[in-house]
Amino acid sequence: MTPYEFACIDSRSGEQVLIFHGQSGPAVDRVGNSDRPVVRPDGKQVAYQAEEDGKEFVVVGDHISPFKPCSNPTFGPDGRVAYLGCRAGRQFLVVDGVPWPPFQEGSLPYFSPNGRFIAYSAGEHGRRFFVMNGRKGLEFDKVNYKLEFAPQGSMYAYIAWRGNKALVVLGDTPGPEFAWVDEPLFSPDGTKVACRARRQIKQFSSPHTLERTPSRNSD
Repeated sequence: MTPYEFACIDSRSGEQVLIFHGQSGPAVDRVGNSDRPVVRPDGKQVAYQAEEDGKEFVVVGDHISPFKPCSNPTFGPDGRVAYLGCRAGRQFLVVDGVPWPPFQEGSLPYFSPNGRFIAYSAGEHGRRFFVMNGRKGLEFDKVNYKLEFAPQGSMYAYIAWRGNKALVVLGDTPGPEFAWVDEPLFSPDGTKVACRARRQIKQFSSPHTLERTPSRNSD
């Protein structure tokens, strides 16, 4: 059996209520849409999209996050909740009810394994970049849809493009440009990252050693 249970029921007034652990959430016109409610990793809280009087928002437990969602909420390993919000043609991440800076477009959020860091890719004026814990990163012509976190610590890596040249960005440091690169992989201790790359026809490994210096994103 799962450590939690929930159900949507209709109230007598015609509104809907989500029941979780026997507790009722706020009464709304509609609970959820095509995406199901999501449950925190420890099973103690639920989050879902809802609608009332034509306005869409996210409910976390019994708290309403008023920003219109463009994605379903997701919980991190540490229990924080995030979703992509949208307003006036702009998109922004909402973390624990607090909106991050808006951009023209954004993607789903990614949590680091320890939950301390949240990132998502965004775009503005034809440029793409990652936003890490609310801070905008380096701009490129294109970035991959996700990034890879080191198993330990706060380091991360992702693929970016300058024109038709691909490169791996390690934290805030761009690597050399290639015709093609594969997904970066961290060593188990998080001190090294490697990827397959191609300059023209030949393939080879392109390892990098991380500097043991504090990251601007570290606590």
